[in-house]
Amino acid sequence: MKVDPKILHKYLRKVSLGGNIMTLNMNFAEDGMHTKVQEAGNLAMVEGVLNKDAFEEYESIGEIYIKNSKFLLEMLKTFNEVITIAKEEDHIIKLFTDRREAYLLLADKSICDNISENDLPVIATTVSVDLTKTDMEQIIKDMKLLEINMVNIVKEGNKLTFQIGEKNEYDFTKNIVNCEGEGEASVGIGNTIVSFLDAVSDKFTLKLGTDLPLVLIEETPIMKVTTMIAPIVNDK
Repeated sequence: MKVDPKILHKYLRKVSLGGNIMTLNMNFAEDGMHTKVQEAGNLAMVEGVLNKDAFEEYESIGEIYIKNSKFLLEMLKTFNEVITIAKEEDHIIKLFTDRREAYLLLADKSICDNISENDLPVIATTVSVDLTKTDMEQIIKDMKLLEINMVNIVKEGNKLTFQIGEKNEYDFTKNIVNCEGEGEASVGIGNTIVSFLDAVSDKFTLKLGTDLPLVLIEETPIMKVTTMIAPIVNDK
């Protein structure tokens, strides 16, 4: 099969949360390539599909397992033109053009214990907001500036606020995004949100409830990636 390496890189970067999820499945089904994985410690779950229309030539070759997503991402960046993907034997995937060939050893499913067999659970979120990467950039900068690996996300009225730190106790910032839609919610999310925002392209939908997993959905004409991030519940 043939694909633009930039398209494949963009998809794999999203489903691996920028390479933070090391082992991946690439299930070449009839309708496209599917991925279902979990982050270490079950802090996040990711489900994605790259439609077969994203490929210049496509073949449903079944499921393969990538042992090092960061290495694959770096390898894809070394190609500047459409690549052919071919499975050689049971443990090698070949990426090649007329001028360059790369052979990657595949993982055995037995060592990929983060591969999910089930669909993502349905979360009864109360708020859905459409955002852009730009809406969130300052939040990530503040988390790094304050050296705090948690953000509290609160929806009240038409305001979505991202609170970092503890007001009147520690350094504190609040970033506010005006939004439409009804519903209220409040949830604390850890540093995995940084990995998601680093990999997201632009527009996405954020769904949240009070102390429920955060659901983030990025969809384009050729791919859809849903990321679910576990909440941090404050016992105070």
